Amino acid sequence: MRKIIYSPIWLILFLLLLLVNGVTLFMLTQLISSEPSMKEHEQTTAINHSSSNYILLDEETVSKYLISDDPNTKLSFEDHHIIIQSKTKVYGLNVKTQIDTVPSVSQNGNLILKVKDISIGQLPISQKQQLKLVKKVGNLPKDVSVDIDNEQFIYQLDALKFGKNQLKLKTINSKNQWVFKLMLKE
Repeated sequence: MRKIIYSPIWLILFLLLLLVNGVTLFMLTQLISSEPSMKEHEQTTAINHSSSNYILLDEETVSKYLISDDPNTKLSFEDHHIIIQSKTKVYGLNVKTQIDTVPSVSQNGNLILKVKDISIGQLPISQKQQLKLVKKVGNLPKDVSVDIDNEQFIYQLDALKFGKNQLKLKTINSKNQWVFKLMLKE
């Protein structure tokens, strides 16, 4: 038994393990105490908030959650715009609608979809008249309103709840990242 304990291979393995632990500890302390990278710093300053409880999501990730309750409506991202495509029956006719919007966030956290282009079938009427028609006949979700004068949809977006925690949309930054504030309940 003593031969095994005093064998040089155990001593070498013990020293190797000690060396690996020392290097790991050194790297961990360097990682923890180092300054954040410039990329991380730019994101923090772009948000311009004092807390670090923010989550940045790119359009590809957000698009996975653009789901309509209406099976005849499809939402998608194209070139930083949200495209709304819908099929509706009006007076027994199938009418295709396409709305090209640019998303932004209001001060109170509502999602604003500024209408850039709208087409309802082949109707040769103005954009405001088409929005009036959408408001009157369209099957809009209960949290969505149409601001005809400003030619935009307003989605009253409450904080998204995950158990006791919440996410609140704060802004869409210049890199087209959606910035959410994470509110943790302890």
